[in-house]
Amino acid sequence: MAVGELIGAAIGAMLLIYIAYVLVGGMLTTVETATLTQTEVTHLQDDRLHTMLEIAGHSLENGTVDVSVKNSGSVVIGNFTHMDLYVGDGATIPLLYHHSSSGEVPAWSLQGIYLGAEPERVHIGALDPGETLVMTAPYSGELHWIKVVAGNGATAELVV
Repeated sequence: MAVGELIGAAIGAMLLIYIAYVLVGGMLTTVETATLTQTEVTHLQDDRLHTMLEIAGHSLENGTVDVSVKNSGSVVIGNFTHMDLYVGDGATIPLLYHHSSSGEVPAWSLQGIYLGAEPERVHIGALDPGETLVMTAPYSGELHWIKVVAGNGATAELVV
């Protein structure tokens, strides 16, 4: 009978150790995931704080609106997939244009990126600080309002 109690106590102790190992392992994984998530959120917020866009110019001709957006911040904007253009006439709901390089409609397309009057030379295809992005979208109507939203949430707005 004493051997049975000894074996039961040993099995119970091993189960307790195993359960503690599983719980601690799960807790460490959860803490690591939460820490990495918080770090990523901090980096995204930091990028947003250092991103500054301004609408440097616009034109509306032949059913096409051209908008020049200058990167006045200190963050390179390299992914235009999530950059949106809103255009409105002040009376109706503004039109939303997503970026499309495949010809989807309605969408804005990249006409070019310039540093002053010269084409970009560094980070080709990305909007570096000081450079101007020219976006083109189909639009027919009166132009009273333009808004550009970068992928990280930074915005530039112009009331015409």
